[in-house]
Amino acid sequence: MKNTLLKTAFLATVLSGLLLSCTKTGENEDPNEQPVDHSMDSVEMLISGKGFNKVYGYIEPAGTPYFPGTLNEIHALDLSVYGTDPVVHFAFKLSGGSQQGVVESVMRGSVYYTTNEVLAKPEPFAYSQPTGSSWQSLGFSFAPFSNTLCFMYYDYSGPGYVSGDIDEMSGQSLLTSDRRIAKTGHSVYSITGAMGASSSTPTNGFTYAYYDANGQFNQLSSSDGTFTGIQFQLRPSSQYRGIFEPILSTNEGIVVLYSNDSINLYLNNLATPAVKFTAIAKVPLTVPMIYNGDLSIIKNNATDDNFSFACIEGSSFWSFKYNNQTKTVTKVFDGATLPANITSMDIDENGNLYYIIGNSVYTQNITTGSTTVAENLLDSGKLSVLKYYNGKIFLLAERFKNSDETQGRRQLDILVQQ
Repeated sequence: MKNTLLKTAFLATVLSGLLLSCTKTGENEDPNEQPVDHSMDSVEMLISGKGFNKVYGYIEPAGTPYFPGTLNEIHALDLSVYGTDPVVHFAFKLSGGSQQGVVESVMRGSVYYTTNEVLAKPEPFAYSQPTGSSWQSLGFSFAPFSNTLCFMYYDYSGPGYVSGDIDEMSGQSLLTSDRRIAKTGHSVYSITGAMGASSSTPTNGFTYAYYDANGQFNQLSSSDGTFTGIQFQLRPSSQYRGIFEPILSTNEGIVVLYSNDSINLYLNNLATPAVKFTAIAKVPLTVPMIYNGDLSIIKNNATDDNFSFACIEGSSFWSFKYNNQTKTVTKVFDGATLPANITSMDIDENGNLYYIIGNSVYTQNITTGSTTVAENLLDSGKLSVLKYYNGKIFLLAERFKNSDETQGRRQLDILVQQ
């Protein structure tokens, strides 16, 4: 009986202490305190176990102001990887509303992907942007395998411009919409032209422009008679496109012309540009190119002596591998069919294709066919840019919305294949 009374007294003491504790805690609470809003917290976009690692993540500072009725957005622009101790250079655009309208800025940064060491934190990229309505933006891009970042645009009336790490204006009115930056960091034109119907005389030639080894800007076109040797070898009533690739280490210029039924390669010494180009290779196509207005080209040339290139037209692509030592070109894909809804693509040194659909990565290999690299990599956000380098796939992933489409903190992640 005595033990029962003692146990009862002890329990009563404990309960009394708990009630007192709860009362004191409640007395110290701020009745005006608001619940914590976690909608602006950073999130892990990458799902583990998918064969990719996160190299670096950019997250906008907490407390960034938001203008009512707008979204602060982030969009990946480009990335470049190169070197024996590889560095990933990346660029992205930030935009957001303000009382003065939409404010935009371009950021760039660099990181070692093997150690995740930040080489350069994202900082604003300085470039000039024209005003008015007579110009068309070609976008931002790195020169392949370099940290040379450029903004390219052209005027509807003709002149083309490059701003940023390269500043250049071209007076040429031809082909400004086909401007690109070569591996050497030189601004070059792509090539386009047509032969006159039922005539062996070309009605439209082609032009290329580049910076030479001395830093001088040169522009050459068929109008000066330089490329007569190429012109007469093209059939009447045919169209053609192509690329010019300066290789300054050997002081050579390579022209790749792709007509409806063949790929044609020509070589010239840049020190003597007045000498006609020499034909070095011709590869017939089983599936002809139609030229429906959306033909484009992508390249991979980690070394000067070997580079691959692919021609993309609608849902078809052709890819080739070139060796500058043997001056030979090998056909890899011939009019293969591309799947729909590709958002970014690249090729490897052998002309095989890698691409993004949704948040998944796929490859089209000449030996193994179409295969899945990784499906549904992200828990939130989206994959936006893919690049291939030295046996690995590099990705940029972006996020600025929550699952309910409300504003989230702007994030950009660099992902690399394991």
